[in-house]
Formats: sequence, C-alpha cells, structure tokens
Amino acid sequence: MMLAAARAGQGIALTRRTLAAEWLDEGKLLRVLDIETPGESQYHLCTEISRPPGGAAQAFSLWLAEPRAEGNSAHHGASLARMRRTWPRPARNSCARTRSAPPTSFLAAWRRHTVFHAVLLITTETSMDFRLKLLAGTLAFAVSAAGYAADPIKIGVAGPYTGGSSSMGVSMRDGVRLAIEEINKGGGVLGRQLVAVERDDEAKNERGVQIAQELINKEQVTATVGYINTGVALASQRFYQDAKIPVFNNVATGSVITHQFKAPEYPDNYVFRNAAHDSIQAPMIVEEAVTRRGFKKVAILADSTNYGQLGREDLEKALDAKGIKPVAVEKFNIKDVDMTAQLLKAKAAGAEAVLTYGIGPELAQIANGMAKLGWKVPIIGSWTLSMANYIDNSGANGEGARMPQTFIQDPDTPKRKAFIDAYLAKFKPKNNRIDSPVRPSKAW
Repeated sequence: MMLAAARAGQGIALTRRTLAAEWLDEGKLLRVLDIETPGESQYHLCTEISRPPGGAAQAFSLWLAEPRAEGNSAHHGASLARMRRTWPRPARNSCARTRSAPPTSFLAAWRRHTVFHAVLLITTETSMDFRLKLLAGTLAFAVSAAGYAADPIKIGVAGPYTGGSSSMGVSMRDGVRLAIEEINKGGGVLGRQLVAVERDDEAKNERGVQIAQELINKEQVTATVGYINTGVALASQRFYQDAKIPVFNNVATGSVITHQFKAPEYPDNYVFRNAAHDSIQAPMIVEEAVTRRGFKKVAILADSTNYGQLGREDLEKALDAKGIKPVAVEKFNIKDVDMTAQLLKAKAAGAEAVLTYGIGPELAQIANGMAKLGWKVPIIGSWTLSMANYIDNSGANGEGARMPQTFIQDPDTPKRKAFIDAYLAKFKPKNNRIDSPVRPSKAW
C-alpha cells in the first residue's frame, strides 16, 4: 500500500496517495513538493521556508512516505500533480540528509530545523519492518507536530509607556494586550498563539529607530503595531518598509505617515494606519471654528514636534481654503509650563479662538495660562484635548474645549460596550475612566 501523509489546511492526515491527489485537485492542499530520493537506503528530510509579504511564514506541504516495490533496483521517487495554487517563491531552502537513520531522527531533525514549515519524508528502504516503523513514526509526528510547529507569532508593540505621551502609549498597549488575549483564547491565528513584544520608545525618535531594528532583526516580529508620535513613526518605519514587514500606526496622525513610501519608487507600501490623520482632523477643526461658530480671527498654537508642526501646516491649509489667515501662529516646546508670551501675542492680535496642535500636558498649560490672563476664548484642537493629562491638569480651566473624536467611552453600541467592559474589567483604571479611550479602541 502506498501511503502519503498530507498536510491539509488545518492539520496532518494519513491517506492513500490517490486520495492525496484528489485533495490536490479539490484545492484542499496548498502546495505539493516533488522530490526524488538520492539513493538506496537514504532518508531525505527537506524543509521549505516561504515568506510571503509581511514576513509570516506559511506552510504548504505534502508529507510522503512511499516505499518502492521489492526487487526494483531503479531509484524510486515520490511525486504528485503540480502545484494548484500560486504562492511566492521560497526565500530559502534547507535540507538535512542522514544514512541508515531510524524514523525518529527525522522528527528530531525536523523539530530542530524548522518552525511551522514544510517537510518531506522519502525513503528507498524496502523492508516491511522499516515501513511499519516509518508509518508509526509518521503517526507520532502527526500527533505531536502541532506542538512543535505552532511556535507563537511575534507582534511588536512600540510606543511611549513613560513621559508626557504615556497615557496614549499605555492605553494603546493595553488595547493590544486585550486583543491578543481574546484572539489566543479563540485558538490564535492559523492555530498559532500571538505574543506581544513590547518596547518603550519614550516618544524619542532615536529610541524608536533602535527599537525598530531590534524588533526586526533580533525578535523577528511578523508585524508591529503602535507609534504614538508622528516624529517617531517617520524616523522608524522605514526599517519595516525595507524589511517588508507591516507596521500599523493606530495613534500617530501626521498626514505624511502613510505617504512616506509612494509608488513608483516603492511599488509596495508596508505602512498602515487606522487613526484619523491630520488632513481629516484639521479641516474638521477649522469647520467647527469658522463655519459653525463664525470666528474670523483665529490663532494657532502648536508644539515644536513633527506632530505639532505638520498639524499646524494642515490647519493653515484648511484656513486658506476658507480664505482666512491666522492672526497669530505661535510655537511651544514639550515640557513648557509657561505659555504667557505666546498667549499675549494671540490676545493682542484679537484672536477669537485658539486652535491647538500638541499633547495633553502642554495643552493644559495653554488653558491654565488663558485663565491667569483672564482671557476667555474657545480652545478648539486635535483629538489630544481629550487626553486624561489635559483634563486632569487643566481642571475647570479646560472646560469647553472641542476636538474631533473617533471613539468615546460611551457604551452606546453592543460592540463598544463589549470593548469598554472588557477593558475596565482587565485593567481597572482609576475611577473607571480610560485615560485615552480612542487609543486602545484602535489597537483592539
């Protein structure tokens, strides 16, 4: 009897070769590898490693254990019909060959040699005793392969978990943790568990670059999620582009982020985002200030980071589209605690509203500075006006600020309620308030 051990979509099965051929015709096998044995009494183990776009190793395989007929001196090969589905060519092939080795050495070598890849077992041994051993070994392999093949899929998680941007970074990271826990409880992805490889970039461009290289080269992640700060994203994501590994921005909103690697110079773009970028937010801010509330004189206060300055440019473009020039454009730095000089210039210019692009701690200083000056005009800015460290640090002075939002902590739909309930139950934030609700929701 000719036997074949075939890997179908979800596992390993033993079957007659004819049935395996039928599976191929029906599209149940992803790929069939052909090989001829190199000589008598040799056992040939070969792994094929394929890395489709994104770096996720996939297994396309057919395990063959087909003895030749007694007395047949010709070299006996094992092959099936041609591949029915097209996948990228393997990045590399590697083989290990042994003579007169028992079937268990195949398993041991495979376990050392490959991770969730394709394997072929071929023999020219003719004895029935060996055939039975091979069948038993293949059965043992089928039972145990899942445990050895299903190495976890590494997902990089990069963001600031300390410093002024930490409320965004920690919230995002917790959203990833929650999602991974739920996915793993449901069986993982393609039978493999997910594991987060977390790194604190401290909202520093140079640190982000170091982390990107570490996650790609040392940790060999399949993909990375994160990036809170536009500057860190712009400095770091080129390494993922070069490695053809997807990076998902779920916080950084700079408009240029997903346009950094454009065709035709870059046929494929490995940078993705699910956050509302600044070319969406800035026109909404201007629409609120100019069209809905009728302000004709507005000042712009933006921080000195890439996030703040690119956002300022988007605000100026949106204002220009409505025929308005800001009466004052002022800049401040991260960790500044006194905005008096900038606010006095805006007030002297007759600004009826202040449009902002920055993050929570400095935005709170703007609100507090306006209160000290007794200058009460609306603050309208990007989504970061919803950050917990803006609300907490500005107190009553921050009341009335307006900003675009894509998610708020309001369980008004079943899906939203499920996420909020799960997040609160797992992380137990103070006063049951998510510091930056939009960030974990995007990561989740």
